[in-house]
Amino acid sequence: MVPENLYPSYQLVETEKQLLEIVPDLQSCSVIACDVEVDTLFHYSESFCLLQVSAWEKVWLVDPLAIRNLSPLAPIFANQAVEKIFHGADFDRRILKKYAGISCQNVFDTELAARYLSLPSRLSYLLKNYFGVTVEKKFQKYDWKRRPLPPEMRAYAASDVYWLTRLAKRLKEQLRQLKRLDWVEEECQWLAEKPSKEKENQFLFLQFPGSGLFSRRKLVVLEAILQWRETLARERDCPPFKILDNQTIKQLVHHLPVTEGELLRIEILSRKPAVFRQGLLEAIRTGLAVPEKEWPIYPKSLKSFPWKGEEKYQEREGILRTWREQRGLALGLDPSLILTRKQIRELAARAPLKLPDLEKVQGLRNWQKKTFGAEICALFSRSEEKQE
Repeated sequence: MVPENLYPSYQLVETEKQLLEIVPDLQSCSVIACDVEVDTLFHYSESFCLLQVSAWEKVWLVDPLAIRNLSPLAPIFANQAVEKIFHGADFDRRILKKYAGISCQNVFDTELAARYLSLPSRLSYLLKNYFGVTVEKKFQKYDWKRRPLPPEMRAYAASDVYWLTRLAKRLKEQLRQLKRLDWVEEECQWLAEKPSKEKENQFLFLQFPGSGLFSRRKLVVLEAILQWRETLARERDCPPFKILDNQTIKQLVHHLPVTEGELLRIEILSRKPAVFRQGLLEAIRTGLAVPEKEWPIYPKSLKSFPWKGEEKYQEREGILRTWREQRGLALGLDPSLILTRKQIRELAARAPLKLPDLEKVQGLRNWQKKTFGAEICALFSRSEEKQE
């Protein structure tokens, strides 16, 4: 299939006057596609650099670095009568809310839809698979704060959003055939209603991958290293990962070096300046010096290893996980799409035996109750019978 329009035309919107001029066009649409470009690779602070909006043949590239007030768009994004197509909606809606005060309603997420079709959820794969379009992803790693944006970056941004409405249409057709469209639509509704949470005034280790497996002593050292890295990144105006990558930090927390010689056993650090290594050692020693009574406790609700409840709850969780794996295999779906870990915990705590009992389970979707409710209740009923 030959792409109908690989490089769509677009309008660059760089002034408040231009923004107000496009509002009537957007208000007349029943569906729009949206995407954002954010800089997290070149500077310390995350920056909202571009908003792309498409209504089938029309594409607008809105520059939030030039237009500080995007509020004229807010009623459109909040309008339930206008469907907003995103790919990876959770990130995009967080950016729009945080930087533009824009809330999104009536959302359809093509990334989520692809997962419920057992497809790779990468946008590049989906566009190639459905339309024969190869999107040049190298631009994702470019500096989107550059002004003026080079023509090739603008073309990439326009192409990315241009195909979303078409992709959503194709995915919906397949979901409808599998009788899963209502599943995805309800998940998207939950996504749109979920509040955007900004993590502020919290330990940095709560955002560090795998930190839930560390001891309390190692958590306090990890926090000291992360705080040191954050300070240095802020001073140099660069992302923290460019100061020290997470894999090296894990090695540091595992070995806890306190001398120059011990530190140099980690090969990558031997290439760092001496002043850098001394600052890192000081951070580690600071962490090790914290008295035990001040060691942080990782929140149980965030732990990455199994929840430790009473024995009967653990047994119920095991039953649900086994069932989830089997149903996922039968349907060709990632088991986490059938029940999340949090939902498993809620179900294990409630142990519903009859369909009305499912209404007491917090966070359980209507499509899950309708499709799997009877099976879940039967699981707990059989378990109760065995214990009697």
